Amino acid sequence: MDPVLIIQSLISGIMMGMVYALLSVGFSLTWGVMHVIHISHAAFGLLGAYLSYSLLQYFGVDPVVSAAVSVPLLFLVACGVYQLLIRPITRAKEVIVASMILTLSLAIILENVMVLIWKADPRVLTPTYASGALILGPFYFQYPHLVGFALSLAGITAIYLFLKKTYTGMAVRAAWQQPEAAQLYGVNLYRISMITFALAVSTAGAGGIGLALLNSFEPHSHNLCLIYLFLVVIVGGVGNVIGTALAGLIIGVITGLSMAFLPYQWVNLVTFGLLMIFLIFRPHGLLRNRRLRHSESGGNLRIDTTPDHPGHAPGRGPGGAGRTDRRLPVPENPGALLLRRDNLLCLCRGTDREECRVFRRGGRNIPEVHGHSGKTLQFHHV
Repeated sequence: MDPVLIIQSLISGIMMGMVYALLSVGFSLTWGVMHVIHISHAAFGLLGAYLSYSLLQYFGVDPVVSAAVSVPLLFLVACGVYQLLIRPITRAKEVIVASMILTLSLAIILENVMVLIWKADPRVLTPTYASGALILGPFYFQYPHLVGFALSLAGITAIYLFLKKTYTGMAVRAAWQQPEAAQLYGVNLYRISMITFALAVSTAGAGGIGLALLNSFEPHSHNLCLIYLFLVVIVGGVGNVIGTALAGLIIGVITGLSMAFLPYQWVNLVTFGLLMIFLIFRPHGLLRNRRLRHSESGGNLRIDTTPDHPGHAPGRGPGGAGRTDRRLPVPENPGALLLRRDNLLCLCRGTDREECRVFRRGGRNIPEVHGHSGKTLQFHHV
């Protein structure tokens, strides 16, 4: 085997895998947070590619620059779609089944709209650097592929930082881990669900632009893309951004190497065959799902909802009148999110002696969180 061909295919697979990861991360979030399997997710990504194509053809806007237009536009469109279509079905008894039927219909509608506007002919993004390439010794990398990889990497990084560093992002994670507890402590699940859905659709648009920089596309391209979205999310773990990114890279590498050494008709056979073997040994995905279940709880969380005063005993007893104690499961795994009332978000770590970091908002004083042994947390006003 030619080592140059192997390395070239490996790097090309990594580029393709990063695009798969960006497309899949929003699909994973809507599935994990909202229990909505968004079949039209890939169609929205393709719509982002077509918007970028039109801006390039008629106004000469570079695809990367056009992402600054199409991504916010898709975010607003997704907010409207959520209010009109997605929010009503979240009250259905079988949300997953209802969401699949509804979004499948939406995908068919979007496909036909794209056929009406842009016709069924294959399209290619041809920016000014389309014919250029970076040559490093024996290796050859087209500039559009590098730009698509960079765009996808930036998108994945932005989503990760949003979920880890922002108040809204941590609320999204809390709603995924324990929706009942999040709602109890002031998180508006409808608002968080709308933000999650709109964020997923807008990142799909960015991923569609990245995919269009690597390959040609046409209105029905979203069907094959959707299969790979399922593949990436199942391997990476539902709702897991890092797992989705790793799964996208792995699947991209497998696809790239398979296309280099096998006939095209064998590529999907090898990819999905390896998936079946993988799921036999790791049915929960690459990284273990951190969504909390009652049976996995390592203790109880007691929330005192009235101020502490000298002589007041927690819960019942002398001086405890008017106080309400609620118990919720405390997870064994470090890093789990627990939310307090009054929109206070706490990041709790450890198991034997819980330690919580309290986030301040608006510069005002907020209650302090005290940890103690016994795997029980008490919230006190100070």
